[in-house]
Amino acid sequence: MLGTPAENPLFWDAVLLDQHLADLSGAIQLHHSSTDESIPVTFARALAQQLEAAGQPVEYYEYSGDNHNLTANFDTAIARSLAFFDLYLKPKG
Repeated sequence: MLGTPAENPLFWDAVLLDQHLADLSGAIQLHHSSTDESIPVTFARALAQQLEAAGQPVEYYEYSGDNHNLTANFDTAIARSLAFFDLYLKPKG
């Protein structure tokens, strides 16, 4: 709908996260289905690799054969998100 990055570089340069990695100040957790029909899995894979290369803490989880909402793996994704919250975001003490 919005074209490829080559077709619409102004839009994609503004929204692609790899343009803003230096602005991050905390850990990132990514969940993505390998068969997501809304967002290509290659985007999440590339972002995870870029975060690692930039020295940013990242947890990446890929779910095989699921949809964009991770319907078949929702419980697992939520459990991982709660553990991430406890590890990185929950106030200590």
